[in-house]
Amino acid sequence: MSSSAELAELRHLISGVRRCAMSMKARYGDNPAMQRIVNDADRLLNDLERLDIDAAELELGKPTTSQTGEKIPVPDTQYDSDFWRDVDDEGVGGQFGKR
Repeated sequence: MSSSAELAELRHLISGVRRCAMSMKARYGDNPAMQRIVNDADRLLNDLERLDIDAAELELGKPTTSQTGEKIPVPDTQYDSDFWRDVDDEGVGGQFGKR
């Protein structure tokens, strides 16, 4: 199932929940519990609309070039000690005065 089909199915199901909640609200009255249920269904529909917008934005943001998967070899040999001069170990703190 494609994502657009999934979104359409989800929209249909949430709309069904909202219709049912509105029917129950008409039957049982406009009390706080029913208001919360209707509000929750409305919020889900709003969230789904936002998801639809975000998905469209993400599709536009996809890179048009493909990755080659080229691997860059990293040698196992020791680096020159000057390479690490004045660098602090993260999480360990500064190594002031040591050279």
